[in-house]
Amino acid sequence: MNPYAPLVSIVIPVYKGDPFLKDAIDSCLQQTYPNIEIIVVNDGSPDDGATERIAQSYGDRIRYFAKENGGVSSALNYGIAQMRGEWFSWLSHDDMYTPDKIQKQIDAVAALDDKVCVVRCTPCSVNEAGEPIFRPQRQISGVFSAEQMMNMHSLKEVSLYGCTLLIHRDILAACGSFSEELRAVQDEEYWANIMFRGYRFVSLSDVLVKIRVHGNQATVRLHDRFDAERLVMTKHISALYREHPKATERMMEYYTYKQIKERRKDCAALAKQELLAVSGWSMRRWFGYVGYGVYGALYSFVKRCYRLLFVRRHRN
Repeated sequence: MNPYAPLVSIVIPVYKGDPFLKDAIDSCLQQTYPNIEIIVVNDGSPDDGATERIAQSYGDRIRYFAKENGGVSSALNYGIAQMRGEWFSWLSHDDMYTPDKIQKQIDAVAALDDKVCVVRCTPCSVNEAGEPIFRPQRQISGVFSAEQMMNMHSLKEVSLYGCTLLIHRDILAACGSFSEELRAVQDEEYWANIMFRGYRFVSLSDVLVKIRVHGNQATVRLHDRFDAERLVMTKHISALYREHPKATERMMEYYTYKQIKERRKDCAALAKQELLAVSGWSMRRWFGYVGYGVYGALYSFVKRCYRLLFVRRHRN
């Protein structure tokens, strides 16, 4: 039996999530790992008390808090402030864990001398009814440096969905709060914050989280905010690059290439400007900019076709 059994705090921020909240909470209560606490934060849901009734029906099996609406970052920050655990696990109100999610992630770090790290797993996609959607995910396993993870996350389609991560409390203390200025890309900024500070990642190929795809999920509701917020995020990440010596030139290159690949022209220009101001120009970088620009155009076309053929039908 594994003697390492720290308390894990699962934080569930909720906004108008009553159709799916019960499934999310039940998936936490079904964890095979026993030493958990479940914190539900109602972010001012305008649902005539539906969220509160669902949460309170669980009694003392969960810890329930209600606050005025401030966005998912504010709800996460509120929940983290209530944490008693050594590890933080985020679960969106419309997603679900498999029963062994926490156990397998704790087992993965039990033998490590330095347990201050992030543990990721592989997600799968389901529709509103919980039925599988075919959406390929890159499955990797091993222990990776921050620079390696920045490379894989930026350029090799390794996902860092918030609900797949287990994050040590010391990392939260070092990185501070999720940005409440951002409501659409606060998670992406936070992962960069972690990587630029040099923390390791442990990756599991196991599929341990079910991401629900539906018409009212945050990525759909906040679609119009993404472009503007990503530009703000790039300014924040440029500042992190300057401020943290563990943020290497290669990491900033990977981030810049990602913006080029995903055809975010303003973000790419700002990131490129910051990178060149700090470390100058090279032929290798020139080939990188051109190559990922071409790749991005092809990737964008294939991605649009895939969404048209496979994803939209599951959102209707």
